[in-house]
Amino acid sequence: MSHQVLETKPASLDACRVLRVHCRYQSTNGRVSRMLDLEGIIEALSDPNVYMIGVCGNHDDRMGNHLDTVVRRVTREGLFGVFVMVTITEKPNLRRILDEIANQLGFSYQKIEKKTNSFRGVFPGKTKKNKDLSEYARQLSDKIRTDQPKVLFILRDLHTKFDLSTIGVDHRFCKLIITSQSEDTLSNQMNAQRTFSLRL
Repeated sequence: MSHQVLETKPASLDACRVLRVHCRYQSTNGRVSRMLDLEGIIEALSDPNVYMIGVCGNHDDRMGNHLDTVVRRVTREGLFGVFVMVTITEKPNLRRILDEIANQLGFSYQKIEKKTNSFRGVFPGKTKKNKDLSEYARQLSDKIRTDQPKVLFILRDLHTKFDLSTIGVDHRFCKLIITSQSEDTLSNQMNAQRTFSLRL
């Protein structure tokens, strides 16, 4: 089946060393093909110098189907041992996100004692709930760093800058695909090293 190029924008490396790739192809019968986007994402995930990839597009079934395709492809190629996919949303519920990550990793949090010196005063002014969430994030971070094979995190529907440490994610021990409708969120606020557009 032949494809006609409707729009391309050559990749460029800006001052922040962010590679933005925009590819859009349409077949002669009107259906859209994103093979170049898929190949670009796989190539980026295989690059040892790239740890965060942004995908700009709507938070819908089309985005979900595309991400599922990425997961199937990297599974087939053996690039990662574990996959975690969670939705962040405009107002992130950290407890929900932490629980979903733990469930997908098959991890159970250790009980937090009422009296603990684990924090040693490093969370001044925080409520007990926030201290508990910080402790859960620390436990997850330790799990990812010490016990897990290489993890690919897919964080969907970011609306603004999001502190990955609040959910125990450290890019030194995993790779991330983050999605948003805003390229500014991906490239400038989250500093994704490569950003792909899936907009039609």
